[in-house]
Amino acid sequence: MSGIKVLVVDDSMFFREVLSRGLMANLPAGSAIAKASNPFEARDQILSFDPDVMVLDVEMPKMNGIEFLRRLIVQYALPTIVLSSRPAYRGVAMEAGAYGFMPKPSTTDSVGFMKELAVNIKLAFDENARLIAQSKSGEGNPAPAEKDDDMPLSPLQRMLKSAKSSGASPVSGISAEMNTVVSSMKQLSDAAKGGAAYTRPVRVPANAPKPQKPVRLIAIGASTGGTEALSSVLRALPGDLPPIVIVQHIPPMFSRLFAERLNMECVLNVKEAQNGDRLERGWVYIAPGDQQMTVKKMGDLMSLECFYGDKVNGHCPSVDVLFSSVASRIGNSAMGVILTGMGDDGARGMLKMRQAGSVTLGQDEASSVVYGMPRAAFEMGAVSQQLPLSAMAAMITVVANYQGG
Repeated sequence: MSGIKVLVVDDSMFFREVLSRGLMANLPAGSAIAKASNPFEARDQILSFDPDVMVLDVEMPKMNGIEFLRRLIVQYALPTIVLSSRPAYRGVAMEAGAYGFMPKPSTTDSVGFMKELAVNIKLAFDENARLIAQSKSGEGNPAPAEKDDDMPLSPLQRMLKSAKSSGASPVSGISAEMNTVVSSMKQLSDAAKGGAAYTRPVRVPANAPKPQKPVRLIAIGASTGGTEALSSVLRALPGDLPPIVIVQHIPPMFSRLFAERLNMECVLNVKEAQNGDRLERGWVYIAPGDQQMTVKKMGDLMSLECFYGDKVNGHCPSVDVLFSSVASRIGNSAMGVILTGMGDDGARGMLKMRQAGSVTLGQDEASSVVYGMPRAAFEMGAVSQQLPLSAMAAMITVVANYQGG
């Protein structure tokens, strides 16, 4: 078995060191350990170290491990084993998406604990590899490790177990569960898409930026906290807007589920992007979770190119990759929006968009879950106007509908 890259996240320097040494003695040859003292350091390590498995403490400063896991699980396919000295955290950890939970060791049984943790890390690594292979091939069923019936399962594990027992593929099984959750919205959504007028009153924001040319394309980038921010914005938009292209840092497979959920919620039509998609008014295209996405232009036609490529700024898909293509190919007929997220992905691409004449909007600090990406873009001079999330949909609508004068 090849080596495994493990990220250990714990606020105790002593425990981090003990855990790292114990794991290195029990993991396969060639394994590597990275360490972080809090979730913000962990996010940086995820980008630079690209771990296979994370071992996560619960009680830490700045952000507790459970909250970090909830925000992380929709963006990174990173199996996580939660450790805590409080067994009561087990259920909430599994509900948040953990692969497994283990009580922190007593001093009398640390050797046995290290061996057990190493075994669980190997199982998590193997199961995640199977899941990734399955999502790419679209064939066969993964074989996740069996759990006791009375053990709480993560949402993903419950879906996989259900799909396996029914004979369905994991992707179709997850889709079925997702469709059940949002089915109550479908009738309203279909009616709206069938021609119902958009009647939501739009208050014109003060000092709305004026595009140099009518907007033909809207490009949006987001990361941590972005799934809910995007849902909030897209649900408030009318159905007759220029095409919207989105990069949200999210794992493969979840990008399609996210698009399906938004399609049920919104008047706009939403889909996971595919290579060659022709961009149409009233449509939203979500970048696949493991592919870069760029915009192509031929005459008056715009289309998408989706391709497997290297990570940029630690991400695939990358907001910078999308924004840079919009800047060079659409220029002053585009609008760029950057929402909540850690890091600085998208800042340089948005600066190129503004320099090319695009209107560029950024989410403000007060309404951001993490004011990382919007801050980087704002401080770089890439954002022409900054505003709260609650005003973003109205601003997008006004700018997109501006016809001069």
